[in-house]
Amino acid sequence: AIPDKNVQVFLACGPFLQSLCHGLLATGSLRRPEVHSALEPVMPMLAERLGDANARVDKIARDAHVDFAQSASVGSPFAAAHVLRPPKKKVVPPRVYTCRLQLLAVLVDEAGIAPDQRE
Repeated sequence: AIPDKNVQVFLACGPFLQSLCHGLLATGSLRRPEVHSALEPVMPMLAERLGDANARVDKIARDAHVDFAQSASVGSPFAAAHVLRPPKKKVVPPRVYTCRLQLLAVLVDEAGIAPDQRE
């Protein structure tokens, strides 16, 4: 449901992503490679929503990245990797880059430059 262009559909997915991070992924009982392969299609779409003109969409995308980075099953290197990739669109508003840089600053503050966790 995340790739849907409808804002309401994306906003409805926000609580699901939050409960996924704080519930299932917080325990660390799932293996990282399995979680990474399951999240691989979702993360680029979340990264594309960073800096969205709708503030609620931007906040959900940012919070989801932070939640995934804090999760024992995902980790900050995986979450940051998708933010570091260039946007798909050729021309994007400056707020997209600003939002991405702010998110990376938060991830570096929380996890450090080179986290001790193995990927």
